[in-house]
Amino acid sequence: MTPESPKPSCHEVVIGKWMPSDVDRSVRRVSAYGTITNIINGGVECWMGSDANGADRIGFYKRYYDILNVSYGDHLDCYEQKPF
Repeated sequence: MTPESPKPSCHEVVIGKWMPSDVDRSVRRVSAYGTITNIINGGVECWMGSDANGADRIGFYKRYYDILNVSYGDHLDCYEQKPF
């Protein structure tokens, strides 16, 4: 719930309160699920291309959204996002 500078909080991203700056957009950070992964674990998973852990997480995310019949949108990974 509380942002840790320079990162926004995950909650701000989820509710659409965080708006990416020009710098964020230039390193492919957008207000989407992939940015939440970036906030939590960006230094380990982001900006390094696809990996099995990220693919598994996205698969679980999509599975539950499918069960709830909710659209999950775009930008589900942080593979091409620079970490905060």
